[in-house]
Amino acid sequence: MRGALSYLSRLCHRWGGELILLPGPAFHAMMTCHGVSSHPSDSHAIHRARRQIFADTCHVCPGTIIHEMGHVFLKEVVPFKSHEPDWLGWEIALARRARCYRVWSEQNTGYSFSFRGQALEWDMMTPQEERLFIANRIRFAKRLGILSRDGVPLCTRASSPHHRATKSAGSSG
Repeated sequence: MRGALSYLSRLCHRWGGELILLPGPAFHAMMTCHGVSSHPSDSHAIHRARRQIFADTCHVCPGTIIHEMGHVFLKEVVPFKSHEPDWLGWEIALARRARCYRVWSEQNTGYSFSFRGQALEWDMMTPQEERLFIANRIRFAKRLGILSRDGVPLCTRASSPHHRATKSAGSSG
């Protein structure tokens, strides 16, 4: 899990954001800050404008972090306004690159969606249905432009000029 978290943290930084792991009390205190929205697990959150992903160190899940990264780094994924199955291919590709696909998959237990006119749950698919669904979502993510032709997850949400100036002012070098 540490390797996945390290990879995801570096990627957040490269994309102009940050992954912040906090002890429980600090995480829950941060939840009262303006602009912070919580994941239903109550152990992960984001500040989309600041491009930050937060996690409670006692309950951190790389799969949930990947999901929250979608809300922060994809312009197509505005919280509460987007159709989440549209960007599952991006999440799958990122989970594979972070080498935490199994954790990501387990985190999606009970996730319901429609595929080929059929209502499905992530953990109830047969291996064949899962392969077909994954291939479909990856093709769709490439068509949306959130995965490169080679299947590399992309950051499609540009950082604001204010955010870039703040990051530059805070960096030394």
